[in-house]
Amino acid sequence: MSEKYFSKLNYSMANEDSEMERKIVKSLGSRRILSVCGSGSRALTLLNPQVEKIDCIDLSQAQLGIASLRVELIKTLQLDDYLKFWGYPPYSPKENCEFRKKIFERVEFENKPLLKQEFIHNDWGSLLYKGKWENSFSLFGTCVKKLFGKKSHKLFECETLDQQQTFLKEEFPWRRWNLVIRIIGNRATFNALLYKGDFIKKNIPLPYFDYYSKAFNGLFAKGIAKKNFFLQLCILGEIKFKEGTPVEADPTCFNEMKQSLMELTPGMKQKDIVSYLEEEGGYDYVSFSDVPSYFSGDLEKNFLQRIRKSLAPNGVVVIRSYLRVPEVDRDGYKDITSQFVEEIGEEKTQMYRVEVLQKS
Repeated sequence: MSEKYFSKLNYSMANEDSEMERKIVKSLGSRRILSVCGSGSRALTLLNPQVEKIDCIDLSQAQLGIASLRVELIKTLQLDDYLKFWGYPPYSPKENCEFRKKIFERVEFENKPLLKQEFIHNDWGSLLYKGKWENSFSLFGTCVKKLFGKKSHKLFECETLDQQQTFLKEEFPWRRWNLVIRIIGNRATFNALLYKGDFIKKNIPLPYFDYYSKAFNGLFAKGIAKKNFFLQLCILGEIKFKEGTPVEADPTCFNEMKQSLMELTPGMKQKDIVSYLEEEGGYDYVSFSDVPSYFSGDLEKNFLQRIRKSLAPNGVVVIRSYLRVPEVDRDGYKDITSQFVEEIGEEKTQMYRVEVLQKS
């Protein structure tokens, strides 16, 4: 696994739709959670009244820092000010800089000096699109918007799936869209923009173009574009419509996070997740994100066996595979993915193959 890639601020918002796992956690009634941290939004949104313990784990101080900031903001702000701080619609990430600075100076959290430097470098603009992943896809979306012209916005004017399908059939600039996917959706471009040589070693049979086309076509077919944060990011370069903000901006989710954070304090663990689980146990839900897609060799083959003893009875592991499905020994686990077909089908990026494995 490449520690080089995971050592910096790669994620500032969400490269996954964490609403999917939020629903899975609620369905399972999970109480003790370990989650790859990311920006914090993928982990903290798993909180609900049933959860008794949650630990966020990451190799990067910056990722743990931005997650710790999120914790304090959720605890101290009301939802509207939370949206304002991050620059979610109806607010702009480039505005409200004095407000953002004032709020930031008021809260205390681990790794605050590190995050402060990020904000100063950004003149106290929001960091919402400053993670490497978000910045890369924002650049992608800005290029698409310029290439499409007014038609980029027209997709997001559709209010029903029927309207959207008619637009896609009759007006959507498919040739230009396919050209963009061919240029940007490949190993060389992702390495140049984001991974700096650490891009995943693909083992799925689909070519890159077919993989990304299939994912986007599924998104176009299943949901209204303006309600999808990922489509907004990829086509407009930012989230313009509040209907499509990630689940952390949802009032119910926000209130459940706030309520939970009054009762518990998330752990922030700077360590690789497999080594940590070899030492600590009792978790009934472990969210790996797509980290196992970066594994290789013995680690890839045996990581599920190495962590099995640390899982609670009937504990669940959720793995998102991106371009590479881990060639791992799944013995001792029951595949219960089929129980969550609806939740997985509604995931708003459709870039991942999701496995839900239960200790047997």
